[in-house]
This record gives sequence, structure tokens and C-alpha cells, in this order.
Amino acid sequence: MPKVVCGTCPLAGSFQVKSACDSTACEETSSDCRHKDGLLTCECKLGYLTSNYTERLCVACPAGKKAEDGTCKSCGFGRTGFNCKDGEYAEVKVEAHSSRC
Repeated sequence: MPKVVCGTCPLAGSFQVKSACDSTACEETSSDCRHKDGLLTCECKLGYLTSNYTERLCVACPAGKKAEDGTCKSCGFGRTGFNCKDGEYAEVKVEAHSSRC
């Protein structure tokens, strides 16, 4: 960011304009910082939901659930982990036996 020029200011040349996102205002794993028109917002990354406790971080759904439409939804059959990305579909082997008397 450029230095602010103010020849008549008492602290001329002693400060720089910075984005509020230059600090760790938002938790970096779950959210992205946005700074526009002097306002700072933390937007949830894909797979995370807004927290009821703070606007500075987002939360993940528990294992076996995924973030979808602002809520935690159950994973499909055989899926688990963060946003249902862990594991593969379970392989089910079915055998049929017939016996004759």
C-alpha cells in the first residue's frame, strides 16, 4: 500500500494506509477476509458454515455430514469425513445360495 501524503499533518510520513485484512482478522482456514469501503467481513470458504458465536470464523460440519444450503446435511451411503470427502463408497458383496433337497 502506498504511503499517505499529508504535508501539514503533525504525524506526516509516519503512517501507512493498510487493509484491515493485512492482519489476522479472520480465521484463515475457514474464512476469507474482504475489505471494502472501510468495512471488514469474513466470508466462509466452501464447505464451512457461519458460526453463531463470532463473525470472524466459520465452522465445519461433524464427520458424516456436509455443508449444504447453510446447514449440515447427512452424507450419502458409504461417505464420511469433512464434507463427505473421506472414504469410498462401501463395497457390498451379495451372494445368493440355493439348495435343493
